[in-house]
Amino acid sequence: MPLPAEFDGLALVLEKIMAKVGAERFPSPLRLDDAAWVAYRLAGSSAAGNRIPSSGLLEARDPVAALSEVKLFLESRQVVL
Repeated sequence: MPLPAEFDGLALVLEKIMAKVGAERFPSPLRLDDAAWVAYRLAGSSAAGNRIPSSGLLEARDPVAALSEVKLFLESRQVVL
């Protein structure tokens, strides 16, 4: 599923994380335009500022719902998206 435009900021956050910790730590190919790939990489990343509580996110069937939860969490921690 393509990454909805409203979550482009999350792809940018993930790009920054990958630059910080190394893109080789992420499954290849990098799919920053894929909703599920972005959601699950962010949910599993401890480098996303404060650890995103991933319980339930990694099992979520709807990547857009997972992205929404990740976005709300990061906004609550005042991460600029």
